[in-house]
Amino acid sequence: MRFIRRLGTLWNGVEDVMLVVSLSSMMMLSVIQILMRNFMETSLVWADPLIRILVLWIALLGAMIGTRKNQHIAIDLLSHYAPTSLQSLVARFIALIASMIAFVMAYFSWRFVMSEKEYETVAFLSVHAWIFQMLIPIAFASIALRFVSELIFGGRVTEE
Repeated sequence: MRFIRRLGTLWNGVEDVMLVVSLSSMMMLSVIQILMRNFMETSLVWADPLIRILVLWIALLGAMIGTRKNQHIAIDLLSHYAPTSLQSLVARFIALIASMIAFVMAYFSWRFVMSEKEYETVAFLSVHAWIFQMLIPIAFASIALRFVSELIFGGRVTEE
């Protein structure tokens, strides 16, 4: 169990660093693009596609961190009206459903990324799109595993 907690803590740090780097890079590239267009009448050809990719990354990383902190969007009508004695059971049932949905999303996003790899779609310059899209199945798998940990242990294993 200690190993799982350490691994979770390490993964939390990776998520946080990736979010900070993605957000900082997106802001910096946006400012550079604006300045170059307004003052030099030119721009970086690859910056706009990269900024769009970073927006996707920020959304996915935000969803991962929101799930980690239990601050994700939730429809908790069932748990709201359930008797106190059943609250734990209802929470685990909801975690089961959420984990199943997230695993399905991870699977189909993995298939999408593999098809992008097969068709050799290019994001910008000569960089393949699938490299940047790998975060999609990773994010959904991470979210699913957090719900699985809630299902099994009755709470977040990697809480902050």
